[in-house]
Amino acid sequence: FINEKEYLDYKEIAEEYGYKFIFILLTAPDEILINRFRERLKKSKEMNTKISVTDEELFIQNLKREWFTPENSLAFDTSAVTDSEIVKKIEEFLN
Repeated sequence: FINEKEYLDYKEIAEEYGYKFIFILLTAPDEILINRFRERLKKSKEMNTKISVTDEELFIQNLKREWFTPENSLAFDTSAVTDSEIVKKIEEFLN
């Protein structure tokens, strides 16, 4: 989310329609994220598909932006935790 107001607006909409609203932050060191971006771009070109951001400079700018993260968010470093471990922790949180 860009700021707390945007977060609260989306949370209110979700609650209005009876949805649960949790925030999960997935992180990794910039070097790893840039390498993942390059791999997605390469795969997209090979498969002739589209991805939302194709400019590496824009991707890096987005990495450096400040984003709003609600207090008590679930957070995982995807370079240190496997997908299955993340899923397990989220399931535990939801139960």
